[in-house]
Amino acid sequence: MRVCIVTPDFPIEGCGGRGGAATYSETLATALVQQGVEVHVVVYGNSLSTQPSQPALGLHLHFIELPWVPYFSSVFPGLWQSARLAWYLRVLDQQYRFDVFEMYNDEGVTLFAVVLFKNRVVFRMHSSIRQHIVHKGERFNWRRSFSVWLDQTTARSARHPVTHSEFHSTEMAEEYGLERSQIVVIPHCAWSESCMTPTMGNLVVAYIGSLDRRKGIDVLLKAAPIILSSCPSARLLLIGRDTGFTKDKPWKQWFEDTYGPDPRVDFAGFVSDENLKRLWECIGILVVPSRYESFGLAVIEGFSRAIPVVTTRAAALPEVAGDCAVLVEPGDSIELAEVVIGLLEDPPRAERIAAQGYERYLKLYTPEIFGERIMNLYNRVAGSSNTE
Repeated sequence: MRVCIVTPDFPIEGCGGRGGAATYSETLATALVQQGVEVHVVVYGNSLSTQPSQPALGLHLHFIELPWVPYFSSVFPGLWQSARLAWYLRVLDQQYRFDVFEMYNDEGVTLFAVVLFKNRVVFRMHSSIRQHIVHKGERFNWRRSFSVWLDQTTARSARHPVTHSEFHSTEMAEEYGLERSQIVVIPHCAWSESCMTPTMGNLVVAYIGSLDRRKGIDVLLKAAPIILSSCPSARLLLIGRDTGFTKDKPWKQWFEDTYGPDPRVDFAGFVSDENLKRLWECIGILVVPSRYESFGLAVIEGFSRAIPVVTTRAAALPEVAGDCAVLVEPGDSIELAEVVIGLLEDPPRAERIAAQGYERYLKLYTPEIFGERIMNLYNRVAGSSNTE
């Protein structure tokens, strides 16, 4: 089988970095290669100035720039980019003849490609552009409203929509006006380096992800002084891009202005994959305090490393975590602090929770399980397109 993954982000030099779509694209590509699939990854964006000479994972990598067109793109954002992307994919398809395309609801940029390739497209739905606008508290203007319309039109044009949780499936059906039964649910997976049993003598409480309100970074920072007051030997490690308390004030500055500098609170920022792997080995408790997650990949990444996870009862997180993490109310910094303190002071309980999380990972979220599920879907899509 020959598959083309179309993505705005892939974790390689010169592209968008490691966000949700990038991590998923890499995981998907790696799982497919292990299934013996010929995988082509098309990475698109405004500027792809640096490209690696040797693609990772044995993939075929292709790049297309979708430049912002003055005036036209300001009035009809995404429309020109969508047409150019579809044209490029058509040329590539004539050369390779793909069995399946996988692409995303990226503000409608994939609209023309979804329509052009019809029954060969698996349409993976991440959070919609409307949700991003609402969660960021932005106002709707013509440009944003047009992007929402383009995004919704793309999803309604897709024949094979797929998402990653039952919660998000229901949410996307309502958002896009789709039949819930039409949407296939295939959860994400995570790679397990090894089954590690954490020693709770390591009192590092960690957060991994972009530092923004939707992910509850303000809640964790308000809980930090309470945690560190009760457990002076503990440390708080924050890994990820700082989106800022305001445009001009990073969260690090807000924390220090509010509570004073504390050497036990480490704002590590964005780190390389190599450094992230090293930091994972230092983590005693992983905190995922999000107000909203359509899945919550960090939860199963913690599970895969046998690290106890504290998360919230928000959105898809209870579905993903089950009873294998400690759940708190979203936005409640006091409850969050009390739960983390409880785990730091009770290592046997923390280790039991870690073991339960690892068992849930083995049952539901391994790359092998993900690969089997995605190949079943791809085989159905390829079979249906061949009969047309």
